Amino acid sequence: MKGEWGATLPELDTTVLQTITQRSVLLPRYGKPIGIAFVREEEIPDLILRFTYVEKRSNHGLRWRFTFYRPNDLWILDGVQWDDKLAEVFTP
Repeated sequence: MKGEWGATLPELDTTVLQTITQRSVLLPRYGKPIGIAFVREEEIPDLILRFTYVEKRSNHGLRWRFTFYRPNDLWILDGVQWDDKLAEVFTP
């Protein structure tokens, strides 16, 4: 994702380290990862694109959202969010 990220490299490295730390803390409660399921794609044509996935874990799932922005001819990864709000996969 580093090649597509719209942030500075030091910012991305910090985000990656924080994510690794947070995910290791989740292991006892949420269990081990066992798969990924695509939920939806949403688009405002030629401007914003968002993909939602659920990371399946042995005890509880995690919702992942990847948002892309298109300022010109290329889509740029604008943000990655993840949380445990599974019920919200039913609302865009």
